[in-house]
Amino acid sequence: MLRVKPTSAPSAVPTPITVPLRSAGDWASVPLGSTVRATVRLGAPEPGSGVYAEVRVRDGPEVVAPPDAVPAVVGSLRRGLVEACSGLWPDARALVPALVVGDTSGMTQEARDRFVVTGLTHVTAVSGANLVLLLGFLRAVAVGCGLRGHALNGLLVAGVAGFVVLCLGEPSVLRAAAMGLVGLAALGRAGRGRQGLRFLGVAIMVVVLAEPSMARNLGFALSVLATFGLLRWAGAWTDLLARWMPRWCAEALAVPLAAQVATMVKPSPGARK
Repeated sequence: MLRVKPTSAPSAVPTPITVPLRSAGDWASVPLGSTVRATVRLGAPEPGSGVYAEVRVRDGPEVVAPPDAVPAVVGSLRRGLVEACSGLWPDARALVPALVVGDTSGMTQEARDRFVVTGLTHVTAVSGANLVLLLGFLRAVAVGCGLRGHALNGLLVAGVAGFVVLCLGEPSVLRAAAMGLVGLAALGRAGRGRQGLRFLGVAIMVVVLAEPSMARNLGFALSVLATFGLLRWAGAWTDLLARWMPRWCAEALAVPLAAQVATMVKPSPGARK
């Protein structure tokens, strides 16, 4: 949160901002979640960036208050991941934290440009794929330990919440978490049909109210469509395919097929690229 202090009373501005730094070294040593004071200059952001302001810092940060317990733990975990990758090759050392928790601080500008040119910028933005891997791991461990029913679902929900906190609640993480929770709520036959669509509608409303910029975010729209496809068709197609093949194979085919069909939206004839 940015707290603006003009000549009148100070006011809090809970909106996304971008802070380009002249000297990243001074700021890199500040623990995550700390309250800092610095002299800045407000400016207009780049069009379509999704942020409300660009703040140019004139000097180094002055730490006013240390981080609370939760940000301190999150910062420790993120630093631990970076330290665990210190023995890897330079490219891998920078890329692994970006793939796991969206920490792109170690990536060079050249590496960022390569991802842009190849159309792979979504790989370094933590999203649904990361969440699926995490929930798959948690589910496998929990089932192996004998966890079932509501206890298993509770563990998976806690995993989603922890994932959001660890990845600092970025927009891509929020939409992945919202759609992941819809998937968890719609597990089984009870989540099919209208009940599953109710879950999806509630998730859309919560995400847009929490982050209004998501209403015009193409990635969020595609996530909603993919989740709709899973709720509407994946279960029925799995049952159909399971007549001729093992159920695990039917699910592996039906789930991505339903998501793919739902996201194949044809643009209007007058739409421009």
